[in-house]
Amino acid sequence: MSAQSLQPVQCAAALGAVTLAYYLLPYLHDPHEYRRRFSGPLLASLSGWWMSYTCLTKDQNEHIRQLHQKYGTFVRIGPNHISISDPDAMEAVYAHGSGLLKSDFYGGAPGQASNTFVELDKSKHLKLRKRIANIFSQQNVLTFQPRVKKHIAQLCAQLDFRCKEAARGVSGFNWTAYNGSAVVDFCPQLSYLAFDVIGDLAAGASFGLIQAQKDSSPIVGSSDETGQKDKGAVQIPVIAAMASFNTLIVAVQMFPLWARNIVKLLPWYVSGFMKQIRFFGLVAAIIEARLKRGSNEEDGPDFIDKFLEAKNEDGTGMTADELRSETSVMLLAGSDTSSNTLSSLFYHLAINPDMQRKLQNELDEHLPPVQSEDSDDKSGIVVPPSDIVPDYSDIKNLPYLNACIKEVLRVHSTIGTGLPRIVPEGKTLTVAGQTFKAGS
Repeated sequence: MSAQSLQPVQCAAALGAVTLAYYLLPYLHDPHEYRRRFSGPLLASLSGWWMSYTCLTKDQNEHIRQLHQKYGTFVRIGPNHISISDPDAMEAVYAHGSGLLKSDFYGGAPGQASNTFVELDKSKHLKLRKRIANIFSQQNVLTFQPRVKKHIAQLCAQLDFRCKEAARGVSGFNWTAYNGSAVVDFCPQLSYLAFDVIGDLAAGASFGLIQAQKDSSPIVGSSDETGQKDKGAVQIPVIAAMASFNTLIVAVQMFPLWARNIVKLLPWYVSGFMKQIRFFGLVAAIIEARLKRGSNEEDGPDFIDKFLEAKNEDGTGMTADELRSETSVMLLAGSDTSSNTLSSLFYHLAINPDMQRKLQNELDEHLPPVQSEDSDDKSGIVVPPSDIVPDYSDIKNLPYLNACIKEVLRVHSTIGTGLPRIVPEGKTLTVAGQTFKAGS
């Protein structure tokens, strides 16, 4: 072989040796003393590829659950990432006074205005939190009730219609008549509800999924100076697009900061990301249209109303970029987490009929009966007035309802991946007999 033909082989061998050394040396050096203490997949101990892959396959939580069953309380799921399955860890890791820091997992996109979710600096994060903290006081949250109740009433109307049709033995495109009852896949219905509510709260306009009865929302491409539709609407599968985007972003965030731009060049990222560009451009258009339209006093305030009132310590308000960033976070973080929790609640009630009956009896005892309305409308769907939906004050003290909600939050996470924290310099963390050094 000639010297020229050997050169590419030598370069490839050198690159392979450097890559191997990059992954293997930190594993052998073991600065945080993980190797002898914590078990887990070998690939996870060497790189972020294992976490990224399990995220892309959308079963990361199940993989980690099985690993905890195999190895116990602690599992190594990354070069510097330990998963802890212990009740005491919640307080130790996530409590306000724990002192632990957010990892670079939360790092936002370059050029994006900071917000309360992605800001890593504790002092800056505190200022951002203080600016919007009042928005989430109970008094302010209760002002959002009219918007929430409106969408619950719409969902009730859809379910009433299916029950009436099923009683006549009629099945439909998303329900089946069986022994006089309607059999409905309820998880999509709860997703429609959650996304419509969060869309309305975040930007003053729902996605219209309850009415459409499918994951398809007409989102306006642009609007005139009054916020009204300027160009034709396009149909977007909102739930699928948002789930795909979240999966893609989390898969990339499993890598160190320096590696993320390289990972984004890989085909699976490029093909997935291109599908999301139009959707999130249109989310920005929704926010812009809402800003042009102004407030809707009839439906009550939304998040944008509250964000416009929020003030910094020096008395200034949010910049336009900050407002868009905070609103987008509410839209992205509030929708699937709400639908996950609702789906889990109804799932556990469905598989535990005794508990379902007990909850139904408590609600029947404390809430007045509601009579369904008949309709001459062609569709047969009549949306009742939203005041048939109980206020928070009507149900806040129902003990069994509160117990069900707390229990479902305990047994089922609102998200499918962990929210990592780092031990700060000069400190250690001890959980379940294991001590973690600074930087862990």
